[in-house]
Parts: sequence; C-alpha cells; structure tokens
Amino acid sequence: MFKNSDLTNVTFEECNLQNVNIVNSNIEGLKINGIAVSELLEKYNS
Repeated sequence: MFKNSDLTNVTFEECNLQNVNIVNSNIEGLKINGIAVSELLEKYNS
C-alpha cells in the first residue's frame, strides 16, 4: 500500500497493475500508454 506518497515523475514500465485502485489522489498529468487519464474520465463521466 502506498499512502501519502509522492510518486511525481515516476514511470512504471512492464508492471502488473491488475486490480490497482486509486482513491482520493491527484491524477493531474497521469497517463496510461500515452493517454491522459483525466480525458478518459471526462468522457466516461459525460
């Protein structure tokens, strides 16, 4: 578990992130395979 962690500018490469849950976190600039997660969430929530 990561709690109150600063992962700014970290890159996860070839990792198993199966069943990862991100809660109450700043996702500004977060990308998955080059796709901005914020844009995906905007479309999902509209």
